[in-house]
Amino acid sequence: MRLKLKTWQRIGIVLSVLAFVGLGVYAWVFEAQHREQFYRWRLSMCDATLQIENEALQHIGKEEVRAKREAAIQADHERCKSEATANLHESYDASVRLLPIFLAKVFGLIILAWLIEWFVVEIARWIKRRSRSSRRRMG
Repeated sequence: MRLKLKTWQRIGIVLSVLAFVGLGVYAWVFEAQHREQFYRWRLSMCDATLQIENEALQHIGKEEVRAKREAAIQADHERCKSEATANLHESYDASVRLLPIFLAKVFGLIILAWLIEWFVVEIARWIKRRSRSSRRRMG
């Protein structure tokens, strides 16, 4: 069974598919950019904290105490970076898990747009029929 579509219906289907794919890709890239930006910000905070802590080491007189403190500071810095990386991976995994829900929402928006379009077309047809019948009665 072959379904015969009018040109405007074909165009509408193509535009709907493009909107579905385009919105999905746009949202994915937009979220990835923000996720990466937040990750870079966290790493810069780790580095800034390391720098401040290292500057404070200059005021410690005993070499032995300074070495212990420096080791602790370095361990904190590594932990900070690993937490930022773990957070980045968790965020990515969460977005992958939520992708089907997002795509379902986009699909729902497209269905809603098609229903609105159908409603507008039906109103236009109804108005056209009413104007034809009123012209016949007048003429």
